[in-house]
Amino acid sequence: MRILILIFSILYISSGDCLSQQIRENRWSIDGCFGGTNAVRPFTPDYFTNTIGLFHTSVGPRFMFSNNYGIKIDVGYDRLKDDQFSLWNLNGATTGSEPFRTNYYRASIQGVLNLGRLFKFENFSEKISLLFHTGGGLSQIKRVIEPNSNDEPLSDNMVNFLFGFTPQIKLNDRMALFVDASFIWHIYQQYTFDMNSAVNKRGFDGFIANANIGLNIYLGKNKTHYDWSYTPCFPDMSYLEEDNIALQKKNENLENQLKDDDGDGVINYLDEEPNTEFGARVNTKGMNLRYVDSDNDGVNDLYDECPNLPGLEELDGCPETVVVTDPVDTSDMAINTDNGNNNTDNGNNNTDNGNNNTDNGNNNTDNGNNNTDNGNNNTDNSN
Repeated sequence: MRILILIFSILYISSGDCLSQQIRENRWSIDGCFGGTNAVRPFTPDYFTNTIGLFHTSVGPRFMFSNNYGIKIDVGYDRLKDDQFSLWNLNGATTGSEPFRTNYYRASIQGVLNLGRLFKFENFSEKISLLFHTGGGLSQIKRVIEPNSNDEPLSDNMVNFLFGFTPQIKLNDRMALFVDASFIWHIYQQYTFDMNSAVNKRGFDGFIANANIGLNIYLGKNKTHYDWSYTPCFPDMSYLEEDNIALQKKNENLENQLKDDDGDGVINYLDEEPNTEFGARVNTKGMNLRYVDSDNDGVNDLYDECPNLPGLEELDGCPETVVVTDPVDTSDMAINTDNGNNNTDNGNNNTDNGNNNTDNGNNNTDNGNNNTDNGNNNTDNSN
Protein backbone atom coordinates (compact mmCIF):
# COMPACT_ATOMS: atom_id res chain seq x y z
CA MET A 1 0.00 0.00 0.00
CA ARG A 2 2.80 2.40 0.85
CA ILE A 3 4.45 1.67 -2.49
CA LEU A 4 1.21 2.50 -4.36
CA ILE A 5 0.81 5.76 -2.47
CA LEU A 6 4.43 6.66 -3.23
CA ILE A 7 4.03 5.87 -6.95
CA PHE A 8 0.94 8.01 -7.36
CA SER A 9 2.46 10.81 -5.30
CA ILE A 10 5.40 10.89 -7.73
CA LEU A 11 3.01 10.85 -10.71
CA TYR A 12 1.04 13.71 -9.22
CA ILE A 13 4.13 15.83 -8.52
CA SER A 14 5.60 15.07 -11.97
CA SER A 15 2.41 16.33 -13.57
CA GLY A 16 2.62 19.66 -11.74
CA ASP A 17 3.74 21.64 -14.80
CA CYS A 18 0.87 20.24 -16.82
CA LEU A 19 -1.61 20.94 -14.04
CA SER A 20 -0.66 24.59 -13.93
CA GLN A 21 -1.60 24.87 -17.60
CA GLN A 22 -4.88 22.92 -17.39
CA ILE A 23 -8.18 24.68 -17.61
CA ARG A 24 -10.14 24.31 -14.38
CA GLU A 25 -12.89 21.67 -14.75
CA ASN A 26 -15.02 19.61 -12.40
CA ARG A 27 -12.92 17.16 -10.39
CA TRP A 28 -15.38 15.09 -8.37
CA SER A 29 -17.62 12.24 -9.45
CA ILE A 30 -19.61 9.43 -7.91
CA ASP A 31 -19.03 6.10 -9.66
CA GLY A 32 -21.54 3.29 -9.11
CA CYS A 33 -22.02 -0.04 -10.85
CA PHE A 34 -23.55 -3.49 -10.61
CA GLY A 35 -22.92 -6.75 -12.42
CA GLY A 36 -21.54 -10.22 -12.14
CA THR A 37 -18.80 -11.83 -10.10
CA ASN A 38 -16.64 -14.90 -10.37
CA ALA A 39 -14.76 -16.24 -7.40
CA VAL A 40 -12.05 -18.37 -9.03
CA ARG A 41 -10.08 -19.76 -6.12
CA PRO A 42 -9.66 -21.23 -3.56
CA PHE A 43 -12.59 -23.61 -3.10
CA THR A 44 -13.21 -26.81 -1.20
CA PRO A 45 -13.53 -29.77 -3.62
CA ASP A 46 -17.05 -30.09 -5.06
CA TYR A 47 -17.73 -26.42 -4.31
CA PHE A 48 -17.67 -23.76 -7.01
CA THR A 49 -19.58 -20.80 -8.42
CA ASN A 50 -20.79 -19.96 -11.88
CA THR A 51 -18.29 -18.59 -14.35
CA ILE A 52 -20.25 -15.36 -14.00
CA GLY A 53 -22.61 -15.29 -11.05
CA LEU A 54 -24.91 -12.68 -9.67
CA PHE A 55 -24.47 -10.43 -7.91
CA HIS A 56 -21.81 -7.67 -7.50
CA THR A 57 -22.09 -3.96 -6.79
CA SER A 58 -19.68 -1.18 -5.85
CA VAL A 59 -19.83 2.58 -5.38
CA GLY A 60 -17.51 5.38 -4.34
CA PRO A 61 -16.25 8.92 -4.92
CA ARG A 62 -13.47 9.78 -7.35
CA PHE A 63 -11.28 12.89 -7.46
CA MET A 64 -9.18 13.82 -10.50
CA PHE A 65 -6.06 15.91 -9.94
CA SER A 66 -5.94 16.64 -13.66
CA ASN A 67 -7.37 15.19 -16.84
CA ASN A 68 -4.67 12.49 -16.59
CA TYR A 69 -4.49 11.38 -12.94
CA GLY A 70 -6.87 10.88 -10.07
CA ILE A 71 -7.74 8.82 -7.01
CA LYS A 72 -10.86 7.00 -5.87
CA ILE A 73 -12.22 5.20 -2.82
CA ASP A 74 -14.86 2.53 -3.27
CA VAL A 75 -16.65 -0.19 -1.37
CA GLY A 76 -17.99 -3.34 -2.97
CA TYR A 77 -20.19 -6.29 -2.24
CA ASP A 78 -20.32 -9.74 -3.88
CA ARG A 79 -22.83 -12.49 -3.18
CA LEU A 80 -21.08 -15.84 -3.59
CA LYS A 81 -23.12 -19.02 -3.78
CA ASP A 82 -23.18 -22.43 -5.37
CA ASP A 83 -23.89 -22.86 -9.06
CA GLN A 84 -27.10 -20.94 -9.84
CA PHE A 85 -27.49 -22.14 -13.44
CA SER A 86 -27.19 -25.90 -13.92
CA LEU A 87 -26.81 -25.50 -17.68
CA TRP A 88 -23.46 -23.83 -17.01
CA ASN A 89 -22.10 -26.81 -15.08
CA LEU A 90 -18.96 -28.07 -16.71
CA ASN A 91 -19.57 -31.65 -15.64
CA GLY A 92 -23.14 -31.65 -16.98
CA ALA A 93 -24.56 -32.54 -13.56
CA THR A 94 -27.94 -31.18 -12.62
CA THR A 95 -27.05 -30.66 -9.00
CA GLY A 96 -23.94 -28.55 -9.63
CA SER A 97 -21.88 -27.39 -6.69
CA GLU A 98 -22.49 -28.35 -3.11
CA PRO A 99 -24.72 -25.68 -1.62
CA PHE A 100 -23.12 -22.75 0.12
CA ARG A 101 -23.50 -18.98 0.40
CA THR A 102 -21.03 -16.35 1.54
CA ASN A 103 -20.94 -12.58 1.43
CA TYR A 104 -17.82 -10.83 0.24
CA TYR A 105 -17.10 -7.20 1.27
CA ARG A 106 -14.32 -4.99 0.00
CA ALA A 107 -13.00 -1.46 0.62
CA SER A 108 -10.15 -0.09 -1.50
CA ILE A 109 -8.28 3.07 -2.34
CA GLN A 110 -7.08 3.26 -5.93
CA GLY A 111 -5.16 5.49 -8.26
CA VAL A 112 -6.76 6.32 -11.60
CA LEU A 113 -5.12 6.96 -14.97
CA ASN A 114 -7.17 8.48 -17.76
CA LEU A 115 -5.79 6.47 -20.66
CA GLY A 116 -8.23 8.17 -23.01
CA ARG A 117 -6.49 11.48 -22.49
CA LEU A 118 -2.99 10.03 -22.31
CA PHE A 119 -3.47 8.26 -25.66
CA LYS A 120 -5.42 11.15 -27.25
CA PHE A 121 -8.71 9.35 -27.85
CA GLU A 122 -10.21 12.76 -28.62
CA ASN A 123 -8.44 12.70 -31.99
CA PHE A 124 -10.99 10.17 -33.22
CA SER A 125 -13.84 10.62 -30.73
CA GLU A 126 -14.66 13.08 -27.98
CA LYS A 127 -17.25 10.76 -26.41
CA ILE A 128 -15.17 7.64 -25.78
CA SER A 129 -12.51 7.24 -23.11
CA LEU A 130 -10.79 4.59 -21.00
CA LEU A 131 -9.80 4.64 -17.33
CA PHE A 132 -7.29 2.37 -15.64
CA HIS A 133 -7.46 1.92 -11.88
CA THR A 134 -5.30 0.05 -9.42
CA GLY A 135 -4.79 -0.03 -5.68
CA GLY A 136 -5.43 -2.04 -2.57
CA GLY A 137 -7.46 -2.34 0.58
CA LEU A 138 -9.18 -4.78 2.90
CA SER A 139 -11.64 -7.59 2.19
CA GLN A 140 -13.83 -9.85 4.32
CA ILE A 141 -15.70 -13.07 3.63
CA LYS A 142 -18.60 -14.03 5.91
CA ARG A 143 -20.57 -17.27 5.97
CA VAL A 144 -24.29 -16.84 5.56
CA ILE A 145 -26.21 -19.03 7.99
CA GLU A 146 -29.22 -20.56 6.33
CA PRO A 147 -32.37 -21.33 8.35
CA ASN A 148 -32.26 -24.70 10.13
CA SER A 149 -28.53 -24.92 9.45
CA ASN A 150 -26.01 -26.17 11.97
CA ASP A 151 -23.18 -24.08 10.47
CA GLU A 152 -21.38 -21.75 12.80
CA PRO A 153 -20.83 -18.05 11.97
CA LEU A 154 -17.41 -17.64 10.41
CA SER A 155 -15.54 -14.78 8.74
CA ASP A 156 -12.15 -14.24 7.20
CA ASN A 157 -10.28 -10.92 6.85
CA MET A 158 -7.63 -10.35 4.19
CA VAL A 159 -5.70 -7.74 2.22
CA ASN A 160 -6.69 -7.13 -1.39
CA PHE A 161 -4.81 -5.84 -4.40
CA LEU A 162 -6.72 -5.05 -7.59
CA PHE A 163 -6.61 -3.43 -10.98
CA GLY A 164 -9.15 -2.89 -13.72
CA PHE A 165 -10.12 -1.17 -16.95
CA THR A 166 -13.15 1.06 -17.37
CA PRO A 167 -14.27 2.02 -20.90
CA GLN A 168 -16.53 5.11 -20.87
CA ILE A 169 -19.16 6.61 -23.16
CA LYS A 170 -20.07 10.24 -22.52
CA LEU A 171 -23.82 10.73 -22.31
CA ASN A 172 -23.77 14.44 -21.46
CA ASP A 173 -21.75 16.90 -19.38
CA ARG A 174 -23.12 15.41 -16.14
CA MET A 175 -23.11 11.70 -16.81
CA ALA A 176 -21.17 8.91 -18.53
CA LEU A 177 -21.96 5.23 -19.01
CA PHE A 178 -19.18 2.76 -18.29
CA VAL A 179 -18.40 -0.93 -18.15
CA ASP A 180 -15.68 -2.23 -15.86
CA ALA A 181 -13.60 -5.35 -15.57
CA SER A 182 -11.72 -5.69 -12.27
CA PHE A 183 -9.37 -8.40 -11.03
CA ILE A 184 -8.76 -8.84 -7.30
CA TRP A 185 -6.07 -10.85 -5.53
CA HIS A 186 -5.93 -11.60 -1.81
CA ILE A 187 -3.10 -11.92 0.63
CA TYR A 188 -3.55 -13.84 3.89
CA GLN A 189 -6.85 -15.48 2.85
CA GLN A 190 -7.26 -18.21 5.49
CA TYR A 191 -10.46 -19.87 4.25
CA THR A 192 -11.88 -20.95 0.93
CA PHE A 193 -14.65 -18.84 -0.59
CA ASP A 194 -17.22 -21.46 0.52
CA MET A 195 -15.84 -21.12 4.10
CA ASN A 196 -15.63 -24.90 4.53
CA SER A 197 -11.86 -25.37 4.39
CA ALA A 198 -8.80 -23.63 5.73
CA VAL A 199 -6.13 -22.27 3.39
CA ASN A 200 -2.48 -22.33 4.36
CA LYS A 201 -0.96 -21.02 1.17
CA ARG A 202 1.16 -17.89 1.56
CA GLY A 203 1.18 -14.95 -0.81
CA PHE A 204 -1.57 -14.28 -3.33
CA ASP A 205 -3.78 -17.18 -2.42
CA GLY A 206 -7.17 -15.89 -3.57
CA PHE A 207 -8.57 -14.48 -6.81
CA ILE A 208 -11.94 -13.01 -7.77
CA ALA A 209 -13.07 -11.15 -10.89
CA ASN A 210 -15.92 -8.67 -11.49
CA ALA A 211 -17.67 -7.50 -14.63
CA ASN A 212 -19.98 -4.49 -14.26
CA ILE A 213 -21.94 -1.74 -15.92
CA GLY A 214 -22.47 1.61 -14.26
CA LEU A 215 -22.63 5.38 -14.35
CA ASN A 216 -20.22 8.21 -13.60
CA ILE A 217 -22.17 11.07 -12.02
CA TYR A 218 -20.16 14.30 -12.33
CA LEU A 219 -20.27 16.90 -9.56
CA GLY A 220 -19.33 20.57 -9.66
CA LYS A 221 -20.38 23.94 -11.01
CA ASN A 222 -18.25 23.83 -14.16
CA LYS A 223 -19.52 22.52 -17.44
CA THR A 224 -16.96 19.78 -18.13
CA HIS A 225 -15.37 17.11 -15.98
CA TYR A 226 -11.67 16.29 -16.17
CA ASP A 227 -12.59 12.93 -17.73
CA TRP A 228 -13.43 14.85 -20.92
CA SER A 229 -11.09 17.82 -20.66
CA TYR A 230 -8.30 17.52 -23.17
CA THR A 231 -5.58 19.45 -24.94
CA PRO A 232 -5.56 18.73 -28.69
CA CYS A 233 -2.39 17.51 -30.42
CA PHE A 234 -2.29 20.90 -32.08
CA PRO A 235 -3.30 23.32 -29.32
CA ASP A 236 -5.58 26.22 -30.11
CA MET A 237 -3.23 29.10 -30.87
CA SER A 238 -5.92 31.52 -32.01
CA TYR A 239 -5.16 33.76 -29.05
CA LEU A 240 -1.74 34.41 -30.60
CA GLU A 241 -3.42 35.59 -33.79
CA GLU A 242 -5.51 37.99 -31.73
CA ASP A 243 -2.34 39.27 -30.06
CA ASN A 244 -0.70 39.71 -33.47
CA ILE A 245 -3.65 41.73 -34.76
CA ALA A 246 -3.57 43.95 -31.68
CA LEU A 247 0.20 44.43 -32.06
CA GLN A 248 -0.19 45.24 -35.76
CA LYS A 249 -2.77 47.90 -34.93
CA LYS A 250 -0.41 49.42 -32.39
CA ASN A 251 2.40 49.47 -34.95
CA GLU A 252 0.17 51.10 -37.54
CA ASN A 253 -0.90 53.72 -35.01
CA LEU A 254 2.72 54.39 -34.06
CA GLU A 255 3.72 54.63 -37.73
CA ASN A 256 0.92 57.13 -38.33
CA GLN A 257 2.00 59.20 -35.34
CA LEU A 258 5.54 59.44 -36.74
CA LYS A 259 4.31 60.77 -40.09
CA ASP A 260 3.97 64.45 -41.01
CA ASP A 261 0.72 64.55 -42.93
CA ASP A 262 0.55 68.34 -43.42
CA GLY A 263 4.28 68.71 -44.25
CA ASP A 264 4.96 71.43 -41.68
CA GLY A 265 8.03 69.69 -40.22
CA VAL A 266 6.25 68.53 -37.03
CA ILE A 267 5.27 64.83 -36.70
CA ASN A 268 1.63 63.98 -36.16
CA TYR A 269 2.27 62.86 -32.58
CA LEU A 270 3.37 66.41 -31.61
CA ASP A 271 1.28 68.35 -34.14
CA GLU A 272 -1.61 70.20 -32.49
CA GLU A 273 -2.73 71.63 -35.83
CA PRO A 274 -2.73 68.66 -38.20
CA ASN A 275 -4.01 70.56 -41.26
CA THR A 276 -1.66 73.54 -41.47
CA GLU A 277 -1.74 75.18 -44.90
CA PHE A 278 1.24 74.56 -47.13
CA GLY A 279 4.21 76.92 -46.66
CA ALA A 280 3.07 78.36 -43.35
CA ARG A 281 5.58 79.03 -40.60
CA VAL A 282 4.79 76.99 -37.47
CA ASN A 283 6.02 76.62 -33.90
CA THR A 284 7.25 73.39 -32.26
CA LYS A 285 3.64 72.30 -31.79
CA GLY A 286 2.88 72.59 -35.48
CA MET A 287 0.64 75.65 -35.07
CA ASN A 288 0.61 78.42 -37.69
CA LEU A 289 2.42 81.45 -36.28
CA ARG A 290 -0.07 83.67 -38.06
CA TYR A 291 -2.69 82.62 -35.52
CA VAL A 292 -0.55 82.20 -32.41
CA ASP A 293 0.20 84.87 -29.82
CA SER A 294 2.45 83.19 -27.28
CA ASP A 295 2.91 86.25 -25.02
CA ASN A 296 -0.66 87.55 -25.40
CA ASP A 297 0.44 91.04 -26.37
CA GLY A 298 -1.86 91.33 -29.37
CA VAL A 299 0.91 90.71 -31.93
CA ASN A 300 0.85 87.27 -33.55
CA ASP A 301 4.11 85.35 -33.40
CA LEU A 302 4.59 85.60 -37.15
CA TYR A 303 5.14 89.36 -36.78
CA ASP A 304 6.29 89.47 -33.15
CA GLU A 305 10.01 90.23 -32.82
CA CYS A 306 9.79 89.27 -29.15
CA PRO A 307 7.31 86.34 -29.16
CA ASN A 308 8.00 85.37 -25.55
CA LEU A 309 7.90 88.90 -24.08
CA PRO A 310 4.72 90.99 -23.92
CA GLY A 311 5.34 94.21 -25.85
CA LEU A 312 3.88 97.04 -27.90
CA GLU A 313 2.39 96.74 -31.34
CA GLU A 314 4.28 99.79 -32.57
CA LEU A 315 7.54 98.14 -31.44
CA ASP A 316 6.69 94.89 -33.29
CA GLY A 317 5.69 93.14 -30.09
CA CYS A 318 8.76 94.09 -28.06
CA PRO A 319 8.72 96.01 -24.77
CA GLU A 320 10.23 99.54 -24.60
CA THR A 321 13.26 98.28 -22.69
CA VAL A 322 14.27 95.94 -25.52
CA VAL A 323 16.18 97.33 -28.52
CA VAL A 324 15.99 95.22 -31.66
CA THR A 325 18.80 95.71 -34.14
CA ASP A 326 19.21 94.09 -37.50
CA PRO A 327 22.64 93.13 -38.83
CA VAL A 328 22.46 95.53 -41.81
CA ASP A 329 25.17 97.40 -43.84
CA THR A 330 25.30 101.03 -42.58
CA SER A 331 27.83 102.35 -45.17
CA ASP A 332 25.08 103.58 -47.48
CA MET A 333 22.68 104.69 -44.79
CA ALA A 334 22.39 107.86 -42.88
CA ILE A 335 22.27 107.70 -39.16
CA ASN A 336 20.50 110.55 -37.61
CA THR A 337 21.23 111.37 -33.99
CA ASP A 338 19.76 114.38 -32.26
CA ASN A 339 21.55 115.38 -29.04
CA GLY A 340 20.53 118.93 -28.37
CA ASN A 341 21.45 120.86 -31.60
CA ASN A 342 24.09 118.45 -32.92
CA ASN A 343 23.66 117.18 -36.52
CA THR A 344 26.13 114.89 -38.27
CA ASP A 345 26.18 114.13 -41.99
CA ASN A 346 28.63 111.41 -43.08
CA GLY A 347 28.62 112.92 -46.58
CA ASN A 348 29.25 116.53 -45.46
CA ASN A 349 29.72 116.55 -41.72
CA ASN A 350 28.20 119.64 -40.12
CA THR A 351 28.62 120.26 -36.45
CA ASP A 352 26.79 123.00 -34.68
CA ASN A 353 27.87 123.65 -31.10
CA GLY A 354 26.12 126.89 -30.33
CA ASN A 355 27.17 128.98 -33.41
CA ASN A 356 30.01 126.68 -34.57
CA ASN A 357 29.82 125.22 -38.14
CA THR A 358 32.42 122.88 -39.61
CA ASP A 359 32.61 121.93 -43.28
CA ASN A 360 35.05 119.04 -44.03
CA GLY A 361 35.08 120.04 -47.71
CA ASN A 362 35.57 123.78 -47.02
CA ASN A 363 36.08 124.03 -43.31
CA ASN A 364 34.55 127.17 -41.86
CA THR A 365 34.90 127.96 -38.19
CA ASP A 366 32.98 130.70 -36.61
CA ASN A 367 33.86 131.51 -33.01
CA GLY A 368 31.84 134.60 -32.45
CA ASN A 369 32.73 136.46 -35.68
CA ASN A 370 35.70 134.23 -36.65
CA ASN A 371 35.65 132.45 -40.06
CA THR A 372 38.30 130.04 -41.28
CA ASP A 373 38.54 128.74 -44.83
CA ASN A 374 40.89 125.71 -45.21
CA GLY A 375 40.94 126.17 -48.98
CA ASN A 376 41.71 129.89 -48.86
CA ASN A 377 42.73 130.69 -45.30
CA ASN A 378 41.08 133.92 -44.28
CA THR A 379 41.03 135.12 -40.74
CA ASP A 380 38.95 138.01 -39.63
CA ASN A 381 39.53 138.82 -36.03
CA SER A 382 37.52 142.01 -36.19
CA ASN A 383 34.42 140.84 -38.06
